[in-house]
Amino acid sequence: GCLAIVMSPRDIMTNDLPFPSLIDWDAISLFSHSLEFLGTRTRGVARLAKQLERTVGPQADVHYKRRTGAMRKRALEAFHRHMSYFRNPEGVVSSMLFEAWILLQAKGVLEGPYVEALGAEKF
Repeated sequence: GCLAIVMSPRDIMTNDLPFPSLIDWDAISLFSHSLEFLGTRTRGVARLAKQLERTVGPQADVHYKRRTGAMRKRALEAFHRHMSYFRNPEGVVSSMLFEAWILLQAKGVLEGPYVEALGAEKF
């Protein structure tokens, strides 16, 4: 499986990634500054590349390999459960409807249990 690298700070992307109520993106992806931001730093892109090589490259430490291996496994499971149109179209539709239901609660259109649990300020 692959490991997503989100090139945007976590706090900005939290609700912009697919199915934020259903997928723990911190558990299946790595977050970095944007390329625009890295470009303004001395050797920013080179530093990111070096860090990625140490973390997910072929010579990565055993600790990182275990951790990223577990992240890849969870990512593949999340993909098959929520995003695979061919293997699980019902899962995709159910996930989309669930997120719509959450959003409608957050906007005050519907009442439901998830707004209080997730916190309306998240949306």
